[in-house]
Amino acid sequence: MIGYSVITQIYQVQGVLAALLLIIVLMLIMPPARILRIAVSILAIVFTILHYYLILRISAYGNILVLPLTILETHKNGSTISLDFGQLMIILLIALWRRSIARLVRRLLGKKGSDTG
Repeated sequence: MIGYSVITQIYQVQGVLAALLLIIVLMLIMPPARILRIAVSILAIVFTILHYYLILRISAYGNILVLPLTILETHKNGSTISLDFGQLMIILLIALWRRSIARLVRRLLGKKGSDTG
């Protein structure tokens, strides 16, 4: 049986996650700016950490399986499948920083190629 205090903590974290998700969506609608991208990235990282903390807490009371872009929660009364917003935030981070990631990969691969030649 799940205690009332645990349920209260879970709902509090879910409330924070909902607020963060709303802020991230609102910031993505705004015109692009470097500071905005950094702010969205920080919020996405905080969201992802809290999301997986919540999953860790819930996993003590049921079986949780993280699949690509989904989460399967299995309890004695049935199962629930839902979107994994943590993975969506990681995809958002990759999309926001794709040019920087590509430059870094090109630079690393270029140095590796010049070291062997």
